[in-house]
Amino acid sequence: MKIWFVVGVSGAGKSHFSEYAAGHLGFFHYEIDQTPHNGITHFGLRSQWDAFFEEFNSAPLIKELTKR
Repeated sequence: MKIWFVVGVSGAGKSHFSEYAAGHLGFFHYEIDQTPHNGITHFGLRSQWDAFFEEFNSAPLIKELTKR
């Protein structure tokens, strides 16, 4: 399984592209830039994301995402 992170400036079309990919290419789409709650926490990925973001350790995040 390949994992993609779609990043870019506000209004660039990240969500639109990701929703399209999810619907047409069979990808899972986790919208993590949510208001009023945080998508990372909402999807139960906080500890895995923190290891990735703060410690540059992607293994826990990859493991969790591939289980889903």
